[in-house]
Amino acid sequence: MYCVKCGVKLQSGAGSCPLCGTAVWNPEGERTASEADRRYSDKTPRHYRSSTLPLAIALTVVALAAAAFILMLCAHLYGRLAWGGYVVTAIALFYLIVILPLWFRKANPVIFLPVDFAGIALFLLYVDLASGGGWYLSFALPVTAVTAVLLEAFVVLLRYVRGGRYFIFGGFFMLLSGYLILIELFEHVTFGTTMFLWSQFAGLPVGLLGFFLILAGIIRPLRELLDRTFFI
Repeated sequence: MYCVKCGVKLQSGAGSCPLCGTAVWNPEGERTASEADRRYSDKTPRHYRSSTLPLAIALTVVALAAAAFILMLCAHLYGRLAWGGYVVTAIALFYLIVILPLWFRKANPVIFLPVDFAGIALFLLYVDLASGGGWYLSFALPVTAVTAVLLEAFVVLLRYVRGGRYFIFGGFFMLLSGYLILIELFEHVTFGTTMFLWSQFAGLPVGLLGFFLILAGIIRPLRELLDRTFFI
């Protein structure tokens, strides 16, 4: 084996050249190491692989115990559900969003996202009915539904469309900018608040960010600059 810089013959096992100090490069050793990695990396025993199943079981037990305790406490103190209904439904929503995906090795967000928003809609419906608010149909339901559609489209594009990330993010932020105005419209119709108090201030910077990202997707030098700066 010889030094790749000055050509001096090297002793077996040398780490650097004794003449010029260049680090020894052994292509055979690198090839052997990479082959070993490929040979054994995919054959890790199943019981050594990380699993979220024990965590899912433990959190399920805790959630059930907490819900049962709240129900028994309200029955003992009030003889009815009282405020316990809010707590129990909140625990159920937490379980749906956080704990349920832990039962699966690879939880697909495209599937779980609509399920989560359905749970949110049902939770808000219970709160509205229990409190007599009357704001569900004109505010909570449309806001939840439009948010679910917007996020679902965003996740699907990110997951299944190759390339075009700047256009995806840019379009999402521009839609979000207009959606903030729509939320304030729902608020105005439901609660009688004054229109255009906050949505334009929140929506303008979000929309400008989206427009900038779309420009970056069109202008290659700008896109490459952002890639180098933010390691995209």
